[in-house]
Amino acid sequence: MLRKLRPALRRPRARTATVLGLSAAATRGVVRLGGLAFPCALGRSGRSVRKREGDGATPVGRWRLLGVLYRSDRGRRPSTRLPVRPIAPDDGWCDAPGDRNYNRPVKLPYTAGHERLWRDDRLYDLCVVLDYNLSNPVRNAGSAIFLHLAAPGFAPTADEREAYDLADWKALRRLDPAIISIGSHSLTHPMLSGVPEAELETEVRDSRRQLERGLERPVDTFAYPNGDLDPAADACVRRHYRVALRASGGWVKRGVDPYRLPRIAAPSGVLKLARRMYA
Repeated sequence: MLRKLRPALRRPRARTATVLGLSAAATRGVVRLGGLAFPCALGRSGRSVRKREGDGATPVGRWRLLGVLYRSDRGRRPSTRLPVRPIAPDDGWCDAPGDRNYNRPVKLPYTAGHERLWRDDRLYDLCVVLDYNLSNPVRNAGSAIFLHLAAPGFAPTADEREAYDLADWKALRRLDPAIISIGSHSLTHPMLSGVPEAELETEVRDSRRQLERGLERPVDTFAYPNGDLDPAADACVRRHYRVALRASGGWVKRGVDPYRLPRIAAPSGVLKLARRMYA
């Protein structure tokens, strides 16, 4: 698909759209194009000059528009000088940093982590592919950076509410620690491999401090974001926690390293979780 999109770069000079926000943490902004201005949604973590996979931030920079993807079953083909391609039900985009197709379009089913482009909501009914981290993808630098539709009123989508809605501290403190153990997952969910030492220490140490203040009890378990780590991240987590979990599934076996424990992802719904645990 990328080969079909790249010819757009040889077309005559396009106009420049500028995205503005009140602060780096703002999740709403304004797009300016010529004399026009439109409200827009930014990443759930605002904007970042050091974009990392999974951090929920919109990268700061200047990106070219490569082409347009759209749902032909939901609307007409858009009129544009950019290359246009309809989205198919088996279209996906790889977001697994260690995969050879990282930040590349893939066909589903696909074994590595990916985002499905054929969505139930309407966010990708019209989607512009940006050239962020595409030519020579840098591991963990971010993937699937698109200009796409926002939900009505810029409200969180059903998928976003399912993934990111949080209980408050009072509700979490009511959970019985003998049954449910709450652990850390870093402050902003960056892939920890390659993170500078000072930033790494903040992500790992301060996330524990915040949880312990809010929960009013000790926190000694850490789960690596996307299971990603390098020797520096491993050493940092060992300094601050008693155990840590990778992203690999399965059961804990005798003799396993307590900082390499497997984990089972919990799907929505008790029955689905039970089937996953006891299948």
